[in-house]
Amino acid sequence: MEIRNYAEGDEYKILELFNLVFNRKLPVENWNWRYKENPFGKLSNSLLWEGSTLIGHVAVVPLPIKVGLQSSIGAFAVKVMIHPDFTGRKLFNYLASNFFSELEINRKFSSLFAFPNSNSHYIFINNLKWKDIGILSTLRLKTEVLKKKGVSASFLELMTFDSATLELFDKQVSAVRVDKSSEYLNWRYIQKPNAKYRMFKSISDIGVNFIICSVYYQKDGQVILNLVETIVEDSDAFNDLLVYAVSQYEVKIDEITLWKTPYNSRYGCFERLNFKPDAPITYFIGKSIEIAPEDLYPISSWDISMGDSDVF
Repeated sequence: MEIRNYAEGDEYKILELFNLVFNRKLPVENWNWRYKENPFGKLSNSLLWEGSTLIGHVAVVPLPIKVGLQSSIGAFAVKVMIHPDFTGRKLFNYLASNFFSELEINRKFSSLFAFPNSNSHYIFINNLKWKDIGILSTLRLKTEVLKKKGVSASFLELMTFDSATLELFDKQVSAVRVDKSSEYLNWRYIQKPNAKYRMFKSISDIGVNFIICSVYYQKDGQVILNLVETIVEDSDAFNDLLVYAVSQYEVKIDEITLWKTPYNSRYGCFERLNFKPDAPITYFIGKSIEIAPEDLYPISSWDISMGDSDVF
């Protein structure tokens, strides 16, 4: 077996392994977008080979992190996978421990993060010595209970991020968060290939609300509207913004989902709208390198959205 870094052309083997492990195809243009066209840094990954067969892969995606007013480049661990014919040999621990140790030594990133599944969570925490930041429930609202309140507000769909909307993200206050600058938002939601995000906004005398949405079709036929980004200034108008957004889709939306922790100042707004915490739950873990651990690890410090994960 041999461990080595990525070389040009390896992406095709990586995509084959991804298809084998997760039983779904990842288009090469999505690979290029995330790893080669990322404005915050290039690919950092490690590959485990058995002859000409790729049997293991681990990678991180550089992303801008903001702690208070201080910005830095952190990295999210993604596409951690072992060939199914080689599981049970502790290869995940072997590959990942070498890779993440090198990242800590060279101090290229201020911190490391991941949303691991239940299989890899144990290894990250117990073997790799990462720390749990928190567990995220999915807030879920059935659209059948969503009723228009008729507030005085204007509603519109945006095709691009205008300056007023970008200012909304600048105004968000949270101790730790992904830094959602114009550069980040355009790369994440406008430039991503093979993805359809829609943006809706409400404007009232009380404030502005804004959501970025993606549709997910479940195997049982249910259609889910994921709110991958949310900004709430007027809770009554936010209810009607959801009604407006749902009405703009040709397909019937059955449920609306999002991530928000109970520590978020707007959590009560979602409770009043009858969002309920539900499955699936998502582990959120981290590893401090340059950022002080007391700033990084309490979930109460974070503002986390579905868009922070590569799943959505």
